[in-house]
Amino acid sequence: MDKAVQIALDIARVIEHIHAYEFVHQDVKPRNILLDNDEQVFLPDFGTCQHGTGNVTVIGSRPFAPELTTDHPFSYDGAALDVFSLGTLMYAVAPKQTYLEPMQPITQADLNSLDQTVVLDSFQQLILQCVDFDPKQRPTASQVVQKLKEIADQVANGRPCLVCLDQPRYRRCLPCGHKIMCNTCLDQMQKSNPMPRCILCRQIFTSTQEDHDGHTYATTIRTNQTS
Repeated sequence: MDKAVQIALDIARVIEHIHAYEFVHQDVKPRNILLDNDEQVFLPDFGTCQHGTGNVTVIGSRPFAPELTTDHPFSYDGAALDVFSLGTLMYAVAPKQTYLEPMQPITQADLNSLDQTVVLDSFQQLILQCVDFDPKQRPTASQVVQKLKEIADQVANGRPCLVCLDQPRYRRCLPCGHKIMCNTCLDQMQKSNPMPRCILCRQIFTSTQEDHDGHTYATTIRTNQTS
């Protein structure tokens, strides 16, 4: 589930960024998601990208949002269309026994096929909000980013170190502030690599901080840091 949330959050941030400049992607889908050897997530294929959220020259892939059908009562909104596609992507990357690429808009019945033992209800509800029939009722990309950050914290709370999968997480990587490893694994990483990288965001960290805050993403960073 950690990886599904990370992919969704990374792509949501890309969409949030391009929407801030009034561009829309129009073709967010699983086949357009790339991961490099460091598992960094990329959204390519900007050939469908257009300026202006009201531009009605629609290019995309199935499943099409309801507003693209001829009998839909709502007007086209490119930003809402990207959010709809993001919701579909979230469903696609969520853990499930059998993967089938979505060809129709996601429904509650589709969510029942997800692995209910690991997929948080908040993640499932966010999917439904993103694929709402009414584009005006869908959250903005910024709202999706914020919600996914909260879900990432939910996933991380109570979870063990992402390296050894045994000891609890105690120390944060700085300056990124991600809390994802135990003391032992962090010490080993720092000893073996003069320029260690946070395994979540791949940013080089120069120091660490120990705290008892269970959140993966730090809201504040104290000044008492340890190298």
